[in-house]
Amino acid sequence: MSASNLCGIFVLLSFSVFQCFALNDPACADLLQISPSRLVVRYEDPASALCTITQDAVDPDLFSWEASTGHTLISGPRNRTWKVDKVDQWDMAPQCYSNFLVKNEDVQCNTQLKMTVYQPPDSIQLLAEMEGDMVEGREYTFNCSIEKVAPIQDLKVRFYRGDTLLDTQVPNETTGLKPQSAAFPLTVTAREEDDGSEVWCEASLDLDLEDRPVKKSARVRTSVLYRPRIQTHLDSKQPVSITEGDTLELNCTARAKPAPSYSWTIPQGLGHTLNTSVLILPHVKHTGNYTCTVQNSQGTDAITYLVEVKVDWLPIIAALVGAVILVVIVIGCLIFKAHYNQTRTGGYDLRNIFQSLKGASNHVALSNGSLL
Repeated sequence: MSASNLCGIFVLLSFSVFQCFALNDPACADLLQISPSRLVVRYEDPASALCTITQDAVDPDLFSWEASTGHTLISGPRNRTWKVDKVDQWDMAPQCYSNFLVKNEDVQCNTQLKMTVYQPPDSIQLLAEMEGDMVEGREYTFNCSIEKVAPIQDLKVRFYRGDTLLDTQVPNETTGLKPQSAAFPLTVTAREEDDGSEVWCEASLDLDLEDRPVKKSARVRTSVLYRPRIQTHLDSKQPVSITEGDTLELNCTARAKPAPSYSWTIPQGLGHTLNTSVLILPHVKHTGNYTCTVQNSQGTDAITYLVEVKVDWLPIIAALVGAVILVVIVIGCLIFKAHYNQTRTGGYDLRNIFQSLKGASNHVALSNGSLL
């Protein structure tokens, strides 16, 4: 017998002394207490709740539970337990009821158990609208398809790229107690850094549970085509200085997908060096602009280096200094030689020394020390 029918019977039998209060009426708030106050149970799992009265019932036979399924257990004069072995209904609303003496009047109070029956998604799948490679700068949509989840109004869907949260979505104005299916779209703009990353989604029910049910989709690996971007540690605005005769090495390695081609333009009509990211020129001699162009199906990037070839004066200066030293040594030797010869003959003339520098090879020394 339902609590509402009980109210009707008692009103008819004793209208002057009995009052019937609606569900959760304030006058009954402290008389009936249900534990737990809210029950969250998975579909087809067992469930139970305890109803406790804070004062004796007028008639213990009218202290019980009313529910569409399950049974009531008496666990004491002030306790009634509702128990069901398997929750197989989506709209369950068990009520605890009892009659009390309130302000010298016999009244009946009813309290409904707040109950949520849930079911995690049967399946979840992330589908990409495109086929094959994505192209940098274009928009693409992923759909997270979720099958048979309840209650759908408590559903939260999250999208991730790797471990980075991209978006969180909830159903739009969708309610219901029974399982439903839904699809949630995510639109993204393809970027270079997304190449090779994995996109996935997860569905969870935002319920008062210690271990909330979460279901994750398989990961979708993305491939993004993008134009070349040259990576270099050199500042192209600053000249590259190099000594004449050294080996020039310039790097214009680029990130790109698909793999790019390289070409170099160098000064002095030396032509083009094709398909190499690193230009190596031994014994460089030419100052000017050295330009690298990188190209693939998505675009082009280029960089120009101003190379300044400088002469190394140190070897030249060293050679000149060496020559001067050699001349000084030669002059010193000639002066010494002239001094030595004159000392043996008793005199010498400095003019002869300088003349000897011009024609020393034509002079012949005699046995007495004189020069011819």
